Amino acid sequence: LSDRIESEIIHYLKTNPVSNLSQIDTYLCKRFTGLLTPSHKLIETCLLSYAEIGNGDNTGWRLKEQEVRDARALDILHIGELLITLGRRLGYHPERVGENQLVWKDRLNQAIYHFIVLATAIITPIIYSDTFVPKIGIIVLPGSRASLVAYRSRHDPRLNLMMEKGLRIIKFRHIRRISNERNISIDKFVQMLEIDPLKRNDPQLPLL
Repeated sequence: LSDRIESEIIHYLKTNPVSNLSQIDTYLCKRFTGLLTPSHKLIETCLLSYAEIGNGDNTGWRLKEQEVRDARALDILHIGELLITLGRRLGYHPERVGENQLVWKDRLNQAIYHFIVLATAIITPIIYSDTFVPKIGIIVLPGSRASLVAYRSRHDPRLNLMMEKGLRIIKFRHIRRISNERNISIDKFVQMLEIDPLKRNDPQLPLL
């Protein structure tokens, strides 16, 4: 459900730029009725992930410039290239296995890491598939999505279970940071994966 709400908020802001919170809330309540009605906290977290106050006049929300489709497509392409180069530096054999997905395999052709590079926090269609192995799974996404995924992990037992089984969520900027390490090794890579935690505190929505 939270994936659908996120998608609807993106769609609404694309077609209704500079909208206030009341307008967005009304739209979502019409789309998701009864028990499906999203909480204000989920709406706020989605807005803070994708949008900003429009024109500096505190009149409403609009998508951030970096959320334009072409900009994020370039980010995804760049991160994918960094992961291929980094995998080779570490002695793995990177292999593309799907749209914006790649696997690092060892010399025995065993999958060691499965990277999924996304522009959104809509991850459930991938991680809940029968073929997904959370122990080797690494979701790579913009840092602005971290609070949204953290919110979901607190409210979605299945996602929380996936993370307990080993699923990692890594930000774009952390992949760039690791790639810039001159003397990177497998051990150092593993250590660096563990120092990019999701933001656990709830974000505060600016008042309009």
